[in-house]
Amino acid sequence: MNTKTKVLVGILAIGLILIILLSIQPLKNTTQTELKISVDGNLKVMHTIQLPIDVIEARTIVEKFCEPENQDNAYGYDTIKKVDDKWRIQIVNMNGMCYATVNVKSGETNCEKCDDVKLFPPFEEVTITTDKTEYGIGETVKTTIRNPTDKPIYLHEHDSYWMYYWNNNTWKEI
Repeated sequence: MNTKTKVLVGILAIGLILIILLSIQPLKNTTQTELKISVDGNLKVMHTIQLPIDVIEARTIVEKFCEPENQDNAYGYDTIKKVDDKWRIQIVNMNGMCYATVNVKSGETNCEKCDDVKLFPPFEEVTITTDKTEYGIGETVKTTIRNPTDKPIYLHEHDSYWMYYWNNNTWKEI
């Protein structure tokens, strides 16, 4: 190998090393943003959450801070709704229907809100309840369907039941 080739190979090797070092450097200098939020009155730190809080971030906050503290609750992440400036995540527990709330603007979170009807008005939605939580084989299940909406619901009988309501010119399954 002549001198000219050696110099070119050396320059190429140094160039590759510089490219690798420069691509790694931004990773070392990256800082995660921290957001301090109030969860049930206690200050908590969340990484990678930004204001205003969107629906995915609200779920992340509730999963991280509320679920471990309230393991008897069932969280209805498929029923997240925005009411005014709060995300409401439905909770089912021994107290009945409750909600975890996450403030869109501040991230302030209440892990369980059951009784403050004025601040968090109930949704107008069809509810289905039973008289007990456990049944023996062959025991009759008593079901109550409550419809506070101004729209009728229809019951379709088959091997199981499907319920639908009419909304915006389309049938929606309950």
